[in-house]
Amino acid sequence: MDCPKCGGLNSESSKFCNHCGQSLLEPVQENAKMDGSSKKIGWIAGGILLVCAAVFLMIMLLNTDVAKFKRAINDGSYKEAVGIYEDKIMEKPDDKKKAEDFIQNEIDKIVASFKEKKTDYETANSELEALKSAKVISGKVSEASSAVTRLNDSRTAYAKGAAFLNEKNIKAAIPEFKKVIQEDADYNAAQESMKNSIQTYKEAILKEIDESAQSNDFAKAITMIGESLSLIPDDPEISAKKAVYEKANEEKKAAERKEKLEDAKKKQEVTVESSTIIAQSSEYKTLYPDMIQVHVRNNTEKTVKNIKVASLGYDGNGLPIKIKSQFGSADSEFKGIAENVNIIPNATYGKGKGWSLDDPHGIKTVLSCVSEVEYYDGSKWMNPYYEYWLEEYKEKPLKQ
Repeated sequence: MDCPKCGGLNSESSKFCNHCGQSLLEPVQENAKMDGSSKKIGWIAGGILLVCAAVFLMIMLLNTDVAKFKRAINDGSYKEAVGIYEDKIMEKPDDKKKAEDFIQNEIDKIVASFKEKKTDYETANSELEALKSAKVISGKVSEASSAVTRLNDSRTAYAKGAAFLNEKNIKAAIPEFKKVIQEDADYNAAQESMKNSIQTYKEAILKEIDESAQSNDFAKAITMIGESLSLIPDDPEISAKKAVYEKANEEKKAAERKEKLEDAKKKQEVTVESSTIIAQSSEYKTLYPDMIQVHVRNNTEKTVKNIKVASLGYDGNGLPIKIKSQFGSADSEFKGIAENVNIIPNATYGKGKGWSLDDPHGIKTVLSCVSEVEYYDGSKWMNPYYEYWLEEYKEKPLKQ
């Protein structure tokens, strides 16, 4: 080992120079110090390089097409975003997926914020409408918009239901609670309120229904049943009452109709005494056709001038058959007109008279009813019984 001071040669194990006494350890210590400094400089340089690389990478990332698209969306520059997407992203599957994921994430944030009641409906809806203008996964945006609208409608319905319930308007509250959807945080509360409201409403409406039925006002009872079933469909108890009271109402109407029919029949001003088919000749039907002959009686103190009579025909089995006059068309109801009949009070008319039939006619039995009368004093009478008569017999088999 050479001495750094005098240059004398020394053994490798010598700590001091054999010639001048200079310590041979100092250069080594100096070299150690120099090695430590070099390491520090290396670490600093490496760190600087890493920072530079990170900055460069960040700059690169911030200047990608997807990054520009995101910035345009965040800045509300949707027209610019559409241009970037259509010109630079849409045809690149990876970038397209990133853009779609970004929009989906924005959708999720808007919906979540509305669900958590951090934003109101108007804000959420306007934000979604703005996203839709970006023309990226527009279908998903529309679905989210619909979901937000449904939830908003549900919340509105719950609020209305609660308000109606507070006002003791149970009937109005029930349908509002029914509109509350499962996604609504108030769904369970709405279900509970609806259950209690239905029970209270049902008890009250059944009492009203029974009271109406006991007063023989079955029509009112049936109306209330219909209203209640619209609120609580398929309720077995209410449905059972519906069947019972509908039958009772039909029986009541039938009895009332029969009473009115009999009353109208008794009060006829001109009545049919008899009606039949008259054969004028067995050989010369063209010259002497069979006739519908109707005998009528004037039950008034006035003289009848003109009269209209309706007739229904039946075959040998008592089944309805159309009537065809000699020079007319066939119809299930034949309307005969007789003018200047001059029926005085309490007198009859029709003997030797009639309306000619086509041959063959196939009529075995005929029923008739006066429909209209004109008197000489100029007054007219429309027979109320005529409508009942038609309803009773027209196009129906003869009753045995």
